Amino acid sequence: MRFMPIVQPSFSLQLLTAGLRGHPPPEAQWPSVLKVASRSWLSPALYVALARSSRLDEAPADVRDYLDFLHERNRERNRRLREQLVEAVGALNAQGIELILLKGAVHLFCAPAEILGARMMSDLDLSVEPEEMVQARSALERLGYRDVGDTRGMGRSGAVALIEMRDRPSKRVRRYLLRDLRAASYSVEQVGTVARVPNSTCRAIHLIVHDMIKEGDYWRWRMDLRHLHDLAELASAAEGIDWHQIAATLSDRIGRGALEIQATALHHLFDVPTPPELRGGMARLVHVGRVFSGAGGVIGASVRVAGNIRWGFQKLTTAHAYQWQGGRDFIQRACRVLLEPPKGSRL
Repeated sequence: MRFMPIVQPSFSLQLLTAGLRGHPPPEAQWPSVLKVASRSWLSPALYVALARSSRLDEAPADVRDYLDFLHERNRERNRRLREQLVEAVGALNAQGIELILLKGAVHLFCAPAEILGARMMSDLDLSVEPEEMVQARSALERLGYRDVGDTRGMGRSGAVALIEMRDRPSKRVRRYLLRDLRAASYSVEQVGTVARVPNSTCRAIHLIVHDMIKEGDYWRWRMDLRHLHDLAELASAAEGIDWHQIAATLSDRIGRGALEIQATALHHLFDVPTPPELRGGMARLVHVGRVFSGAGGVIGASVRVAGNIRWGFQKLTTAHAYQWQGGRDFIQRACRVLLEPPKGSRL
């Protein structure tokens, strides 16, 4: 695979993504690979990929035991998450609501038993129509769910995760996601309940827009390797991804830039055959910066600070994202943006 030279920081990333394609790394490199896998919430996925390719026995015994332990614990968690999701979907179905599943909820609802434990997730993302939101929240409240603090989620005692229900995209990404998602989704049945799953192209658009624009990775030079893995799996599935449709949807400067950066990362790290016209020179440079940002050290810290400054400037100059509340408030917000560490599975 031809690509511009990228020095040492990308080596562990490439070894991990090769493992996620079923090719275990050399024995001496396992510690660094496991470190990146743990940071990016991909250890269970690595176990499943090696097991499915019948290459798990090529890993050292202690590595196999470690990955097996993490996978088993995550599979049990996902089994409980699936029960929680099916219960919630059933409660909404009883009110005549056929909700749309987003991100990890699709995996939970649709994955066969042998790969149920592959994906780590922190919450359940569901979408309903605006006119259904009050009724949907009432259905969850009857199951014991309540609003949780400053989050957008609803939780209950003993539940594995929060449920986040959305009835429209946030203002930052509305221009890219205002199309009719329901028309681009299909119904799936699970244990007597029915939910809708967006097609692969719509799911890819949502992942790109969520990470790059909503979470600011386009400006911050950060990378969610777990979501890149999701995109790689969508691209390699039978349905595939319509890259031309995505390019038509993300057609403005920021949208096109976000798409090119993700397409470049997929090609370099997962060997996904993304269209060459989506892997421009600037996207390659940004990808190199993201690799360094996730690698740690002085250079990585410097790149992260520079990215946080860009992200902070973007937020301050966006009318809906910031309202002046005085000098002290400005300083507090600025410090939070500049010092904010990567969240979740982000590198």
